[in-house]
Amino acid sequence: EADGLKLGKVAQPLRAALTGSTVSPGIFEVAAILGRDETLGRIADALSGEVRAPDVDSSH
Repeated sequence: EADGLKLGKVAQPLRAALTGSTVSPGIFEVAAILGRDETLGRIADALSGEVRAPDVDSSH
């Protein structure tokens, strides 16, 4: 909120950047599970317009 942005204004775009969906668990929880580097990478990709497929373990 230091830059005048409220969480409500950035929550949906941030959620979409982190999960690829507009429906997910809490964005802070998702960011914690992904870790700092993955979270920042996904945000950077979203800002650049680059789309990455999430890492999926296909052994299940």
